[in-house]
Amino acid sequence: MKYALKLEVRIKQKSNYPKTLPFDIITNKILKYGVFENGHFLIDQKGKEGFICFHSSHIGRGINVHWNEEEKDEIQLVLLLPSTDEEIHDFIEIGLRIAKYWTCSITLNNTLVTSQELSNMEEDIEMMNSKILQDVVKSLMRDNKAIIDLPCAVNTLSISKQEVLPMKDVSNTNLYRDWLHDKQINLSFIVAEEVLERDGKRFGLLTIPLQVRFLIVKKPSLKYENQVEEWIVQFYDVVQKEVFGYLTYEDFMRQIDDFQYEDYDARYWLMKPINADTAKYLVASTQND
Repeated sequence: MKYALKLEVRIKQKSNYPKTLPFDIITNKILKYGVFENGHFLIDQKGKEGFICFHSSHIGRGINVHWNEEEKDEIQLVLLLPSTDEEIHDFIEIGLRIAKYWTCSITLNNTLVTSQELSNMEEDIEMMNSKILQDVVKSLMRDNKAIIDLPCAVNTLSISKQEVLPMKDVSNTNLYRDWLHDKQINLSFIVAEEVLERDGKRFGLLTIPLQVRFLIVKKPSLKYENQVEEWIVQFYDVVQKEVFGYLTYEDFMRQIDDFQYEDYDARYWLMKPINADTAKYLVASTQND
């Protein structure tokens, strides 16, 4: 098939007696699913226009399913590339299950195909996908500053030369598959970047919840470059609904011990849960400097 950065399957029901599609036909009672809401992934939830599904043994880019429970006309499946061999197989299997249940037509990237043709194309699609991944790796290896953001099943992951270095001489997607899965197997709270204005000054705010693992940006000024004068961290107890003080992002990273955080991807640090005592200590330490 032609080189493409996504797979898009549209399945249209052609029966004179159209019927709705049982949810289990899509997931086969194996695939997990969820939706994004306010930047956070909610497991076991469906939206009005569909959901994202994935296999818990190899969480990858995620298969976007555009569908609702009353739909009788059409269902759309989208998988962004580069993905993995395992996820491409899951994607095709969903299409084949639907095609077996409905009397329908199938298009893959706007090309009409039969169920058998779709099944037979799996190996070619995997080869194309592997070539796309190799091109991405080569591109990042040439540019030390480049970062590519990958919308994935339960999170957006960012890759740079550092992340793809182990994959530079590999022709299959196994290392990439394992990296995607390892980064998504445990859900972590993503600290959102906010821009606020007070007394005529604009500043950035990062609200860290207590007692949970969280992801925090390595360079918070990147998204809002030249829009804020300073980035501030605040600690928030979601149970007590109480703020435990403020400090600058620079002071936060300088004060926190190295063992409490680790490299997550090209844009984020993964940090261990911070309790109230630690939050108070960090705030007090900067005030005493």
